[in-house]
Amino acid sequence: MRRWQRRASPLSLSIAVLLAWPGISPAVGREYFWNFRNTTTTPGEWLDYKPSTSGWYPDKGHGTSNVPRYDSEQLGSSPEGLRLIASSETKSPRPSDIRSGIIWSRRAFLFGTFRVRAQFPSGTGLWPAIWLVTPPDRLLSGEIDIVEGFGSRPDIIQSTLHPWKAAHENSQECVLLYLQGEIDRSFHPHSPCARIPLRAGLANTDTTRFHEYKVVWSPKRVTWYFDGVSYYSTTSNVPQMPMNLVINLGVSVKNQWDGAPDESTGLPKDVVVESVSIKTPR
Repeated sequence: MRRWQRRASPLSLSIAVLLAWPGISPAVGREYFWNFRNTTTTPGEWLDYKPSTSGWYPDKGHGTSNVPRYDSEQLGSSPEGLRLIASSETKSPRPSDIRSGIIWSRRAFLFGTFRVRAQFPSGTGLWPAIWLVTPPDRLLSGEIDIVEGFGSRPDIIQSTLHPWKAAHENSQECVLLYLQGEIDRSFHPHSPCARIPLRAGLANTDTTRFHEYKVVWSPKRVTWYFDGVSYYSTTSNVPQMPMNLVINLGVSVKNQWDGAPDESTGLPKDVVVESVSIKTPR
């Protein structure tokens, strides 16, 4: 089976440009599909490592975090999908001791519908993420976090729009979605995010099961979906620059996100990506 398909897609009358990183001819009205069952990435379409992101912050000298260390050897195939594996040679690893997997699209997209069907792991300190971000050789000018997970709380996900302008961000818009249907305000009590329960009939699930994470990004609006149901939308600070799609299994550190991994994390753990679908509008 071909892992990559491209065909015309009459999605909208909006004009969009599909750019590549580092560059291909512009294209509009395309559909891209990758089926990752029993296979790994297509080298011409995906990077299997984290490229240097020093271009994001040319005047600050950061954007090149080594936590965790992303390594192409941390990818594996399975009947369920592509595995992004976090592992360590020590029983009680520091975040910097952990190696993990990432895939980064070579293409950069301006607007479209992005679907990823994936399964996240549980375990303190794990930080799975699916996101769109400015190409790494350009000044950071946009980021849409389709979904970020919390290893210690697989019943909660976060989605965020980061309104980066020339590598600076004064605010962000985000939402915490409670997959069990009940809001727990003791979780990250100082978070600025809106808190929304997954609607009745879809609740009582968590990220350790396969789900479809989707975002529709148009010139004037961004809308997030969980298993086909929209749960948040915004018209503020919508990015207007091309972005790459990134999927990774990160780890956090003490007093950040989900805290640092510990013995209870139970490495190795993995994100499993079953498929990725991208549609760009006309």
